[in-house]
Amino acid sequence: MYSKSIFQLVRTFILLQVVVTVSGCSDGSDQRIAKQLDSPLAGIYAPSSFGIYGRPTLIGNINAIVSPTGEAWLIMEDGPWFDEVIPESVPFLVTGPLNIEGNQINASMRIFPEGQIDSSRLIANGNFVQQEYIYADYTWRDQEGQFQLTYSDLNDGSPSLDQLEGVWSITWGFAVGGDGGSFQNLVVTLTIYSDGAAFGSDTTGCTYNGLFSIIGAAYNFYDLELELSSCGSRDGKYQGFAFIGPAPLPELTWRMLYFGTANDERSFNARLAGPPYP
Repeated sequence: MYSKSIFQLVRTFILLQVVVTVSGCSDGSDQRIAKQLDSPLAGIYAPSSFGIYGRPTLIGNINAIVSPTGEAWLIMEDGPWFDEVIPESVPFLVTGPLNIEGNQINASMRIFPEGQIDSSRLIANGNFVQQEYIYADYTWRDQEGQFQLTYSDLNDGSPSLDQLEGVWSITWGFAVGGDGGSFQNLVVTLTIYSDGAAFGSDTTGCTYNGLFSIIGAAYNFYDLELELSSCGSRDGKYQGFAFIGPAPLPELTWRMLYFGTANDERSFNARLAGPPYP
């Protein structure tokens, strides 16, 4: 069992996101204005409860995004590229549209329970109050659960590529060998530049190039496209969302970069610590 860093104590998080196709622009301009449906759900939310995958309800330092198109990604835990190194890391993602009729929501979404797509879909039904909360019951295989999301003050402020600029990283410490007396650090680093371009690597040898782009002034989160290489079966292009939030504990001064992406086969998501708020 690996030793838990301060990040591992709050490792589980939830993120609702949209799959988008990002163009090659790097000026941070709105790339999806023609595709936006301006869903009344759009914004960042903070889940107050969640339970899935045979687990008890999880309540804690977790976050969420709903896209302006009405599509959603539900992401839980980080480090899907670490699952061969740290077996305790269990990535999780659901993606698909939240269909809205009045104040009712229903969805049939793809699911990536181990970072890889599953043939069964997650079916969710619930309701929402605009810019207040979303609540839904769901089923997947023989699992049942609920999630409740509360509109967050993380929506306040305007997106800016300057906010992303800097070095973001995280370090996990885990035990190696059978005696539990030896430990090794696993480090992830992502450098983001003023034009939104990003380059990163980790100590497993995986490297990634990316592009962060502003969706629009009304949405305090970002489009993200990543390409993974030297990652074995995880190599490929991934698309999704990212946002900046506070550190998991109030006494910590740094900011956290939350992102979640996926392609047709796998999910890729993480939570990295970066520079403090300017």
